[in-house]
Amino acid sequence: SIDLRYGGQASQSIACTSSGTDYQSGAVVFNDPCGDIAPLSNCTGTLAYGGPLFYSSTETFDGTPWHPATGLFVVVNDGAQCIGETDFAEMITHELGHGLGFGHHTDPDATMYSQCCHYPRGAGLGATDSACAAYLYPEQATPQPPTAPAGLTATAASSTRVDLAWTDTSGDEDGFRIYRSTGGGFFQVGAVGPGTTAWSDTSLGPCASVQYRVTAYNSAGESTPSNVASAETPGVAPEAPSAVMAQAPGPHTVIVSWSNGAVGQDTVEVQRATGPGTFFGLATLPGAAVSFTDTSVQPATTYRYRLRAFNGCGASPDSPVASVLVPPGEEPLAVTFQWDPAAPWIGSPVRFAAQASKAGAAFQWDLGDGTTASGASVKHLYPSAGDYSVQVTATRGDESATAESRISVSKTPPLRLPRRVQRVFAVHSR
Repeated sequence: SIDLRYGGQASQSIACTSSGTDYQSGAVVFNDPCGDIAPLSNCTGTLAYGGPLFYSSTETFDGTPWHPATGLFVVVNDGAQCIGETDFAEMITHELGHGLGFGHHTDPDATMYSQCCHYPRGAGLGATDSACAAYLYPEQATPQPPTAPAGLTATAASSTRVDLAWTDTSGDEDGFRIYRSTGGGFFQVGAVGPGTTAWSDTSLGPCASVQYRVTAYNSAGESTPSNVASAETPGVAPEAPSAVMAQAPGPHTVIVSWSNGAVGQDTVEVQRATGPGTFFGLATLPGAAVSFTDTSVQPATTYRYRLRAFNGCGASPDSPVASVLVPPGEEPLAVTFQWDPAAPWIGSPVRFAAQASKAGAAFQWDLGDGTTASGASVKHLYPSAGDYSVQVTATRGDESATAESRISVSKTPPLRLPRRVQRVFAVHSR
């Protein structure tokens, strides 16, 4: 349909040249600013003229060559308002018709009749005008999605490939989309161009059970799905891994290696048992893996390893078992300390002595009252009574260990009894 809208008043920069007005696409110019039209005489003469702006090239429409239009223009003569509002509206409609590609018609009831304003039509169109507009601007049908492909088949061509084929029932598709399901929903796995009616799925493994459906699509959308076609690729379960070896290069590492069988596998499971214990799954690796490093072992412990391979057809038998004794690791650095007297008091020096489990350690002390010291043995005099948290840290290379203990410092020395009284107490205690 034709939909011409009033765009409101707008400032236009009109260039007047020796050949006439420099027309701007979509502009209706009033009062003939460049003097292109002879002046009216007593409201007679040329009221306005208009037409399309077009390419010099042509295209064929209904067997006739036409120039593709890029826009239109109308120039209204100075004083044309003399014909009145109704006739002025008919005149503008007439000139806009020229801009849309309509010529003059011999039907005197048509707005595109060569003489203006013979009929008080205003901006309306006559039957002939409407018929011409329907011819030159036919209504476009609303695009529709293509119809669904039919007759989809799926054939397992090998252990890793399924071939699909279908019938194209639409002829207006932009292409086809292929969807696959392995037991859940359908997900797109491929696409082909228009007119193509076959596709191969080469991303499968042995014993894969799959379903397919295909849709056609174009700019209007996607068709409903085709019928569902199913297939299952042939195959056998993989062979058990062989030549299994386990080596422990250190107290916290075991390296397991093996050889894979001739039948392809998707994954390899590493199993481990501690000593004579039960095997459990330790790791699942890609099918091409041929080694695994276990860093969760303990020193001086025996471990056993075995493997199984898996593909879509199932699991292999268990591999031979490989055993390994992890070597013992070096004991970590440890530190202890003592002090004398065991119950210190104000004014008596306290002697601290530290011992490390490994020779060559250096010692750093925190004596609990803000004082620090270094060395295996240190002496300190506490200025006041109270409880103090004493800490010593031993360092050897990149190892370190810390010991901490709380000591109580009293105000006075502990009571000491005379030797004879001590003997009496000793006798009475029997």
